[in-house]
Amino acid sequence: MRTLQVASLRKLRLNNNYIGPEGCLALAAFLRKTSSPLEEIGLVHNILCQGAAKENMPPPSRRNPPTGYYGSYQQDVGGLRELLDAIRQHPTMRVLDVRGNFLPLEAGSLLLDAVNCNKNLETVCGIELAPLRDGKSNEISLHCESFFTHSEYSPHWGNRERDSHFLSTGGAYFLALLLLQHPQRDLKKLLLPNQALASDLSNAAQLYDALGRVCEQSSKLQVLDISGFWDSGTEAGQALGRRIAGHPSLSKLAVGTGSIDWDDLRQKGKSGEPDITLKLGTSRMRDCGAGILSQCLPANVTSLDMKEADGKRGAGLGASGYKVLSQCQGLQEIDGVPLRDFQESQTSLDFSARPPQSAGAVAAIIARTVLTPSLQHLDLSGSNLTSKSHVHPLTPVCGGSGGIGCNGGCDCRNYQGTNYYTHCAECDLDFCSTCCMSPCPMIDLAESLVRLPHLVTLKLADCCFQGGRLGPVRSHLDIEGYQVLGDALRRHPNITELDLSKNFFQGPGFPHLLRGVAEMKALSLVKLGTTPIRFQDLLSCKEIQASSSFIAMEVLLLCLAIRRNKHLRRVEFSEVSANVTVDTVKDLVESLRQLRGSGCPALDEVCFKGVQLFPREMEEGSRDVLDLHSEKTVMDRSFLAPLLVFVLERSRFLKSVDFRNNDFGRETEHIIDAVLTLEREGRLTTYNGVPVQGVEMEEFSLEKEPVMPHGICVFASTYLARSSARALRTLDLRCCGLDGRSLGALLSALLHLKTVTSLDISGQPLRKAGFEELGSFLRADRKLEILRACDVAAPQTASADMMDFTKAMEINSSLVVLDLRSNRLHPGIAGRLCRTMEEKRSTVPLAFDVKICFLLCNRHLPGHLQLPEVAQVFEASRMYTGGAHSPLFMIFQFCGRPRQLLLDEASGISSELYDETQPAWLPARPNITGRQALLAMRLRWDEARVDAEMDDEDGWPLIPPRSPGQQSLESEMSVESAGPLEWLFEEVDSATTREALLSF
Repeated sequence: MRTLQVASLRKLRLNNNYIGPEGCLALAAFLRKTSSPLEEIGLVHNILCQGAAKENMPPPSRRNPPTGYYGSYQQDVGGLRELLDAIRQHPTMRVLDVRGNFLPLEAGSLLLDAVNCNKNLETVCGIELAPLRDGKSNEISLHCESFFTHSEYSPHWGNRERDSHFLSTGGAYFLALLLLQHPQRDLKKLLLPNQALASDLSNAAQLYDALGRVCEQSSKLQVLDISGFWDSGTEAGQALGRRIAGHPSLSKLAVGTGSIDWDDLRQKGKSGEPDITLKLGTSRMRDCGAGILSQCLPANVTSLDMKEADGKRGAGLGASGYKVLSQCQGLQEIDGVPLRDFQESQTSLDFSARPPQSAGAVAAIIARTVLTPSLQHLDLSGSNLTSKSHVHPLTPVCGGSGGIGCNGGCDCRNYQGTNYYTHCAECDLDFCSTCCMSPCPMIDLAESLVRLPHLVTLKLADCCFQGGRLGPVRSHLDIEGYQVLGDALRRHPNITELDLSKNFFQGPGFPHLLRGVAEMKALSLVKLGTTPIRFQDLLSCKEIQASSSFIAMEVLLLCLAIRRNKHLRRVEFSEVSANVTVDTVKDLVESLRQLRGSGCPALDEVCFKGVQLFPREMEEGSRDVLDLHSEKTVMDRSFLAPLLVFVLERSRFLKSVDFRNNDFGRETEHIIDAVLTLEREGRLTTYNGVPVQGVEMEEFSLEKEPVMPHGICVFASTYLARSSARALRTLDLRCCGLDGRSLGALLSALLHLKTVTSLDISGQPLRKAGFEELGSFLRADRKLEILRACDVAAPQTASADMMDFTKAMEINSSLVVLDLRSNRLHPGIAGRLCRTMEEKRSTVPLAFDVKICFLLCNRHLPGHLQLPEVAQVFEASRMYTGGAHSPLFMIFQFCGRPRQLLLDEASGISSELYDETQPAWLPARPNITGRQALLAMRLRWDEARVDAEMDDEDGWPLIPPRSPGQQSLESEMSVESAGPLEWLFEEVDSATTREALLSF
């Protein structure tokens, strides 16, 4: 503002910006201080009344811009009030334009006050004030043709849409108050199409009442156009309708996205013809039009037809519109729904022959049941009960095009000029302003059941709970409507017959409805599939078998109902296993848990296809083996996991559990926890054929034993955690069902154990997760020497996980052999591994126990063959100078084991890496005998001693060299043996030396 101190400034246009309340305050201060003869201020398309963001505001997006839309922000008129106060006192101001801003109703009163105080103002919000002050206008027209019809709202449109200067609630209220202050007796047309009249929806009724008073004053008014944008609702329509009901000259009323022929309506009322049907299928008047019509409907109109000839489009009414029309006295039928049948003595209502396709019409039917307290039979089969309880947050949107279709259940989903709607980005669904104001039919039905205590039969077949009747399925995730309706059914005392067949069963909502059905007090017959179920049999029979014709929801109802059956001893699901899900079994477990909590004994038998469980015998201890071992193929029994966990928790006498070849998917962790708890608190000795107590063995193999990931995790937590496992050196887990997660548990156990030197995990799909675990393990491990991971479905790309694995190999200092054959590695990954194993770290140091054994062997050799040991050094500064030339020091410094990498040629590595002369399980080593190595180091030490002229004062005992002579083959020490200790025992020829090593 400081840069605008120009003496000749007359016009200040700040359109299409982000000027908010703070900007208004700055502008007000400028107007009070400047001496410029300012005549015009333009603030079109700004955010003058936009305050702080609402707590539940959706994230900004193309449909919800960071500025500009009132629906996501609090209203703040403080800045605008100060600005108008400054304009009220300004001596030269003539033009003020604040259109394109979402102004609340209060802003209209502030604008009128500024106009009344400043007589110099000539044009405000595009309205010429002089003709209105004279009271001689016969037409008032403020057009906004296409701003919201073809594109989303944006406050910075530039010059592309010069004519899109709309009036919001506050701007329209200013015009209405101005017309009331200056009546226009000759006014014939009041045209306000495509304005944002409902932007301040909570005060829209007050605006429409003011417009109605304007119409009352203008007795010559013929056309009233308030069409477009979004629906203002029934309350606003009723407020306007009460004012224009007896207007003498009004002939056309444009509202919503269509119009009502007011002349025709007046003529029908004057004709005196009885039982007239009024066709409104092309009106598209929305709920606002319904509110207007409810106050103006002639008494002889007894029927309303809201559909076009094709039956696909209608008046665009929502639940509120149908409700307000259904309350009209004398009206007997709406869209084929006989309102005359709703009488106090009525006991039966059946709408299945002509089911209402609009969710709003269904809501009207449900609302009128308040007139039928004696109703016993209600059939709404085929009706549209689309739930409005959307699970995701909805983004409010201003704008849109005629191609946008509503998914909320209204009867005119493809309407023109939607202009305001809400959008779900996750489901890609849109809900028009009319449906946003409509309640959920399922919740309305739940409330009506309280008013119908005598209801015996309720049929809701094919009721489209999740949409899809008039467009795409609304959402498969809604649950609130199901929960409320289920609770109402649970509390109803007299319903004996219920039909819920042919509905949407895939989402998470319907099970909530069934939980209420399972608790109904008087229910005797329920239909979900093709055949009704005798519900009382589920509550009393000792043995229940699910029929092969049962669908998934019927199985679920069975599982929910048996919690009330205290006589149940056996239940069988063998014929419906394909329709059993993990959620269904969880409900079954909850039912069994409630039965046990009420004092009932455990069931004798629970059967599924290929599975027989005997809970009572296992709980009492007469059966101590649970065997579900599948011999041939892996069985997906993840759906059974909750039941197995429940059984294991109560079977403390089990000694053996065998779940080999059983895949439990995401429920694996629960199985593992249950087995480990049983092992700690029960008598379990074996799981999946593996002893859980541990056995002292140097080699352990589970090759081709399908113990599965859960078996490996239990093995790692039990067997490898025992002290007896410290003798373990070789672990063979080829083709045992290992996966990435269970590999992590195994490697963690090996890190704590610190004894295993050879591990084979070949033949199982470890994939990305497996190599992540291997990378972490190799960084920390200092014991493993041989790792074989052939055919483990290694990632074929140079991903971050594989790069991390190669870096771990650079850090690791113990692994000698890495076998990754039968894996199609990326050439870049294979090259990095090759450089690491052959160049960067081609050898690994000898293990500590090998060095100890080497020293022991040296001490037990004949004196002339012993290498001198490093003497004690008392000063740290002489540690290297005093012992750097010791042969033992140099041996330990430079002697190591060569590393070997085994890859396929398909990985881009030469076949020269293969060692064809050695077996696949044996690492290649130089063919040098131990005695030859010792003699070579002895000669090297002698030469170094002579060159340095060392004597015994330097800390080294001088041992006269002797001729090694001819040695026997038994005395040669070869480093070609398999382990770090065994070769010492094989090559030492004296019993004394062997005993010394053994004693060590």
